[in-house]
Amino acid sequence: MTELRKEYALALFELSVEEGCLNRVSEDLARVMKAVAEEPQLLELLKTPAIPMSERLETIDDVFGGSVCEYVLSFLKVLCEGGRIDVLPDAIKELEAMVKAYTGKVSVKVISASPLSDEQKAALSARLEKVNKKEIDATYVVDPSIIGGLIIETEDKIYDGSLKGSLSSVKDVMNG
Repeated sequence: MTELRKEYALALFELSVEEGCLNRVSEDLARVMKAVAEEPQLLELLKTPAIPMSERLETIDDVFGGSVCEYVLSFLKVLCEGGRIDVLPDAIKELEAMVKAYTGKVSVKVISASPLSDEQKAALSARLEKVNKKEIDATYVVDPSIIGGLIIETEDKIYDGSLKGSLSSVKDVMNG
């Protein structure tokens, strides 16, 4: 199944790059993922062999037609017709990874005890872009349990500058 999702994702990725619509495809796939997350029965309906294929394809048109580009709509239909709609979430994640690698973006999750202002976000993003020498795709999460400071998670590292993390380190030292 892993190779299958990669094949589908790669096909859509290459077509999107060739046609110059990679950003649009990426945005449209995010809409599709949101719709599937909000209505999980949609994916189940599209997988159900008891429902005629024509009705399943019509459902794709009804739900996504007009809101996503033709390539994404065709992608969904190809998966459905091939009986592979179940790989959709994984194929989208695979394609997102390809887009990030292609564009040179780094995904970063920033966890703070309270919401950051737009100025703080901009300053933090600028600093992270300078350190990583790549564009940052930041997601901000508020978690009051960290008490203060920040936790920054990149694709391969975690920087824990939280008060909770510091207190935990002091506790570990005291407990030997």
